[in-house]
Amino acid sequence: MTSITETLPPELLSRVFFFLSGDQQHIAASRLVCHTFKELSSPFLITRAHPYFRRYVSELIWDASVSDKSEYDSLEEYVLSCQLAPRRFRDSKRRDAEQRRLAQCKRLEELSCDDADRWTGAPLAGVCGDRLPAAITPNPLHSDIVDEDDEGPDIDMDRAERLGLIDAYQIYRERWRSQKQIEDSALMKTTLAHAFAKLPKLQRLTFADYRVLATGDESFDDCCRRLFGNVLQPLSLGIDFGNPAPFPEFLRAVASVAPEGRIQSLSIPRHPFETRQGMQYYGNSNPRYPIYVRGEHLVNYMQETPNGFGGLFTNLRVLRLPISTYELSSHANFIISMKGMLSQMTSTLTHLTVSIDAPEFDEMYDHKCFFDDMLGALHFISLQLLDLRGWYLPCYPLKMFLAVHASTLREVRFLNCLLSTDSLDMGDWGAKHLRLTGIELAPPVNPGFDAIPGVEEE
Repeated sequence: MTSITETLPPELLSRVFFFLSGDQQHIAASRLVCHTFKELSSPFLITRAHPYFRRYVSELIWDASVSDKSEYDSLEEYVLSCQLAPRRFRDSKRRDAEQRRLAQCKRLEELSCDDADRWTGAPLAGVCGDRLPAAITPNPLHSDIVDEDDEGPDIDMDRAERLGLIDAYQIYRERWRSQKQIEDSALMKTTLAHAFAKLPKLQRLTFADYRVLATGDESFDDCCRRLFGNVLQPLSLGIDFGNPAPFPEFLRAVASVAPEGRIQSLSIPRHPFETRQGMQYYGNSNPRYPIYVRGEHLVNYMQETPNGFGGLFTNLRVLRLPISTYELSSHANFIISMKGMLSQMTSTLTHLTVSIDAPEFDEMYDHKCFFDDMLGALHFISLQLLDLRGWYLPCYPLKMFLAVHASTLREVRFLNCLLSTDSLDMGDWGAKHLRLTGIELAPPVNPGFDAIPGVEEE
């Protein structure tokens, strides 16, 4: 007899457990039924921050993924985006019904082979219709929406309906409307204020998108299916450069509600799918693009806000900030804004990671003034780790900066950086003048493809 876990799709079971959210007695009982029930019901066991757990929460991960308005406005645009997305789409109901039909066909076929005298196999066509088992006839419901040999993004609405994209479009529209209501309201500020009020040890902020929520060795397709089902995933921050700029808006909201000196760590981490090898810029279709903050957005925010980020950075110890200089209108304004922001952290910062999206040699050379003008005059009195990526590092200003911080600096990482001096010479100089416990120097390799100027986790 077929069990319920084999006949019902996981999305439907998850929806059932969703309505039991907060009912710990029934959820706990469901987790004891089988492995499938345990996996699907566990996320709903604890849905509120119990006072006991609030005392130990120290990090807030803010998923700033956004849905795209163009896909909200047009079904054709939505289907086209699904067609370009590097994942599989399939309708769970149709897929499961097809699997049951094929299983029945297989059983009938086995019966016809085992007892040809009593079972001629003639009813097979009547049960299965005119179609043969999938081993003979490929089933389009188990295929990607875009074939590998497809020459162009021709929209096939009949196939899109078979894959469940027409129904999923309505769900995407509802999610976009909810997102729009959040943007137009003060919900972001209210949520952050509530978090700081209820979580007394909240000290670390991590700003990211849905890709950092992948678990273990989960593929991008499995991650999207777990988080969004058969609905198109939102835009990732590594690709979306639209307005409003999500990171400055997030910092603006945090600065308005966070107690002064509360934040000790601000990070934008790497995601598990990150790579630049063979990179092509197809908007929402490429999940491998690193997460970056657009430098121009920081410049605009610092110019529009006289007091910068207020007291947000007065006690900051860890900063991991990947910067994209794409279409940066003025390098001078960028340097002034970044230097003004970093100057607020000189008395407390211990770990500094700044990566610049400059995958080509000529782009690195164009940024040759960044280091001296941005960091050269700053003195971080407690700096222990310096991690720079994608920078052009001039020899003399670099040595002067390191010498000033020699008493506290213990780890140095220059990855995908273009040094104006020989790496061995730099290593010898560091051995004589610095007291480092770790040093890593890695020049760019095939810039633009293999270089990964991301942010490293501790």
